[in-house]
Amino acid sequence: MFSNKLKKIIISGGKDFYRNSWLSIATVIVIAITLFTVNTLVIINFLSETVLTTLQEKIDITVQFKSETPEDEIFKFKNELEQMAEVKSVIYVSQEKSLENFKESHKDDEKFIQSIQELGSNPLLASLNIKANQLDQYDRIDRSISGNKEVQGIIEKVNYQENQKPIDNFSNLIKTVRRLVVALAIIFSFLAILITFNTIRMAMYSHRQEIGIMRLVGATNWHIRMPFVVEGIILGILGCLATLTITYFLVIFISPRIIGFLPEFDLAFYFKSNLLTIIILQFAAGISLGIISSLIAIRKYLRV
Repeated sequence: MFSNKLKKIIISGGKDFYRNSWLSIATVIVIAITLFTVNTLVIINFLSETVLTTLQEKIDITVQFKSETPEDEIFKFKNELEQMAEVKSVIYVSQEKSLENFKESHKDDEKFIQSIQELGSNPLLASLNIKANQLDQYDRIDRSISGNKEVQGIIEKVNYQENQKPIDNFSNLIKTVRRLVVALAIIFSFLAILITFNTIRMAMYSHRQEIGIMRLVGATNWHIRMPFVVEGIILGILGCLATLTITYFLVIFISPRIIGFLPEFDLAFYFKSNLLTIIILQFAAGISLGIISSLIAIRKYLRV
């Protein structure tokens, strides 16, 4: 008996979807756009985290010391830096090691090698390469170094300031894009609820006489609600399927192009490895939009 009732409810919801086909299609499109906007936010978040992680691996603070600085003073300063909570690692590079690294990186350029040999002495300086735990901690480390008066006499140069502006610009860009996408997601969510609300209201209006008869014979409000809730669920499911299809082909299309200039950002692998989670979240969001819109429309119509 319960299965028969459920079957009738599903059939009724499907018929309502078909009767208002154009408005139903418009609703599905808006739900799909809403969910796609949310997907875009997830992709942007993944992109920003990947790029920030890559930057974090490549960026450091290099403190170069004057050529006459004794190694024991450098190691003393190195130990002080390692005590800081923000510091992940401190690597000492001697003058000899700096020269060796320079020759290795320019081994194919004879002019550089000849210039070093003609000097007759090592022009490079000993240095400390400092890495922070987080990108936003470099500024604190830099301020700590510049505020340490005991070591100012032995420091030749600190290279952080030349890296600070690109890092700050990128971080601000990511924050701005995230805010924009969140705003778009909220706007489209509102539109999806509004359009779904109107779709359900039109379906209820076309059934106004049937609803009146059902109430006269003692049908509960919940029994009256269910076909329209089912219609909302159908709209949500179709919106999810449309979004997943578009997102999948878009990811497959753009992923190789992104890898070309950002090898760490394998969007296709991320999408496939999290596919089950994405599907569950998409269907939960899409169905929720449909159900919420339906319940709002029905509640107002039945004046519950």
